[in-house]
Amino acid sequence: ASEVGERVNAGERFPVAAEVQNFNYDEVTFAWSCTTENLDLTNPANLLTTNTESNLVIASGVLSQGVTYTFAVTVTAIATGSFGKAVFTFQTNAAPALGSCTADPPAGDAIL
Repeated sequence: ASEVGERVNAGERFPVAAEVQNFNYDEVTFAWSCTTENLDLTNPANLLTTNTESNLVIASGVLSQGVTYTFAVTVTAIATGSFGKAVFTFQTNAAPALGSCTADPPAGDAIL
């Protein structure tokens, strides 16, 4: 199991980038997937890019609050078919929950 990485805001667009070493970008193909299967990366409405580019940008408002996602990108060399895979796990922030707030002292004068 992957450790959860950074937390992101569910309502904002979310960019992720894959970097390739030892190959030019025109010598490889990219295939992004959501391995937790809670986001369809083949649906163009969810993305500002396609799921076959080096950069993946999730559209704003697509990610759900308080959810863990795992994305994988498979990079394949066109000439040889050799490939590599990277996995990234992140969690979206949840909405604030009910709670309480106190101040000490409970009363005072405002400083202007």
